[in-house]
Amino acid sequence: PVPHKRWYRPLIELSLVNMYAPNTDAPKFIKSLFKVILQHSTGLLLVGGDFNCILSQILDRLPTPKTPLSRMSRMLKYQIIETGIYCKHYPS
Repeated sequence: PVPHKRWYRPLIELSLVNMYAPNTDAPKFIKSLFKVILQHSTGLLLVGGDFNCILSQILDRLPTPKTPLSRMSRMLKYQIIETGIYCKHYPS
């Protein structure tokens, strides 16, 4: 007997992005990455990976440093807000 197969149509479109950012302060990398992501993604967008920067010094570092966020961290926050990408942060 031939096994019965069921084919389901996808209910949602999903774009997955896994990235590894340079471990230097490279805001241009983040800006160009988001530009490419927005040009080529469709449906829901899930971005993950190693950004090599922090979004919140209070949540990500103890003791909290007195230095300001890096330029790359500020660019990442700006791109998240400007593009409307929803980011849920889980403290480590």
